[in-house]
Amino acid sequence: MKILHCVHSCNPEGGGVWQAILQFSKELHRQGHETCTATTDPQDAPWCKDAGVPIAPLGPARNSYGYAPAYKPWLKSHAREYDCAIAHGLWQYPGRALRQVLTSMGVPYFVYPHGMLDPWFKETYPLKHLKKAIYWKLNESRLLREARSVLFTCEEERRLAQDTFRPYKCTETIAPLGIEQPEGMPEQQETAFLEQYPKLEPNGFLLFLSRVHEKKGLDLLLDALLRLDRPPPPVVVAGPVDSNSHFEKLRKMEANISARHNGWKIIWAGMLTGDLKWGALRTAGALILPSHQENFGIAVVEALAAGTPVLLSKKVNIWREIVEDKAGFADSDTIEGTRQILHRWLSLDGPSRKAMGQRATQCFTRRFEIKAAANHLANLLAT
Repeated sequence: MKILHCVHSCNPEGGGVWQAILQFSKELHRQGHETCTATTDPQDAPWCKDAGVPIAPLGPARNSYGYAPAYKPWLKSHAREYDCAIAHGLWQYPGRALRQVLTSMGVPYFVYPHGMLDPWFKETYPLKHLKKAIYWKLNESRLLREARSVLFTCEEERRLAQDTFRPYKCTETIAPLGIEQPEGMPEQQETAFLEQYPKLEPNGFLLFLSRVHEKKGLDLLLDALLRLDRPPPPVVVAGPVDSNSHFEKLRKMEANISARHNGWKIIWAGMLTGDLKWGALRTAGALILPSHQENFGIAVVEALAAGTPVLLSKKVNIWREIVEDKAGFADSDTIEGTRQILHRWLSLDGPSRKAMGQRATQCFTRRFEIKAAANHLANLLAT
């Protein structure tokens, strides 16, 4: 089968959408399928050249909507070479171009919303929601309605999507994401990370591995740490900063904790990749993500794959599966909810944390390993 992925950008700093495409593309190739990803990235974008999977960069995009003049003509010339296409994400030009071109050609397409129909955005950004409501009328509702199926990564995402915009009509299917088993040598990765940050003790720190964005709830974590009745554990924040104003707010909160707890400071690691990223995941006591909205959470699944427990808000849509497998804790996306998951983790003794880490590995193998997810997707696309 030949599969075309359509997405705004393959820049890894953009979050989990590209990681989902990359993981699927690698595994589908291993299973004998062909894929290509059409993006509005510039043709000389380094992340496209270094991706390791076929990419057609058709930009640069002229605006934040992702309009690229070459995108639609390329689809007209090449769409019939593929058995089907997948639009990844909403509110961007590639989805509109895909619908217009493929519908007229009779080439089937699917849509992965990747959490972009979650009502959190409507409640948090009402003005942006009004703008999206216009887009919905003009294109997005038709994009979903005319798709062969809309692919949701879990039941929670599907349920939340149904009441955000009207009219809402589409064929819904659950198609979980996954990642491959971590590559590299675990001991080498752990050593590389601990040599970079020698003051950290293995299993003695919390890892926040995500974009530094208000959606991700890092401010909830800092407020909860301030309210602990004991010195807080070290925290590594690993991810790019999306907003300078939000970052300044976080630094002030960090200073408040430092004043109360004897100079405590965050380790701001920036975006980690390769051995350093996997070393951080393997040596952390737990990954923490008190996010206000998280469709799937690739970093959460990476932590499970590394055998690391996860501490989540119940707005991370796969929290039920993780709690059911006793691979972590989850509570509300509030200061008190975050304090509760911190308290529960800090109260565990060494053997209990080790056992939770073992269950994390089992949870990953059972639910989120890429082979099963890619095979399931391929079967869906072939029907």
